[in-house]
Amino acid sequence: MSVLKVKDTIKGIIAFCFETENFVRRAVDHDFQLEIRHNKQFRQTVEHDPEAENNYKRERDGYVRSTLKELRQIYYKSFVLVSCTIVLAWLTTYFLYRWLGPAPPWLLKGLQVVSGGILLAATFSKLGWKFRTWSGESFIEKINQSLYRCFYILGTFLLMLALLWPSKQ
Repeated sequence: MSVLKVKDTIKGIIAFCFETENFVRRAVDHDFQLEIRHNKQFRQTVEHDPEAENNYKRERDGYVRSTLKELRQIYYKSFVLVSCTIVLAWLTTYFLYRWLGPAPPWLLKGLQVVSGGILLAATFSKLGWKFRTWSGESFIEKINQSLYRCFYILGTFLLMLALLWPSKQ
């Protein structure tokens, strides 16, 4: 298994976030080297056909660009969703504190345990590659993704309640 060096990983993350052309170039070059290293037939084709490398990189470029756009949208949506969940939890704790006062320590610990359990359940119950279709659009996959997100939103909300609600000392 090939692991990126820390320096390359950091540069890759920066390129992912801010530098489309740099990211695409890095991804295409990395994937080409990986293919050369692990695919003997491809390696032989590149040795005998000078255009094979350019063809591969041109095709890979399009794939990386579309995947990069999709990944950025996913991370943006996730960031917005998590931010909204935290703001909602903060507002909830504000009103809970005003109406009920400080939370008893046993309640905060219970919220932490329950939120941890929900987050772990979401992580462990997410369907793996065994159930994936090429498109990722089957009914089962959509329900699985929705349940996963719901569990994560609920778990994050409860964890934020536990962290933000002032307690009785």
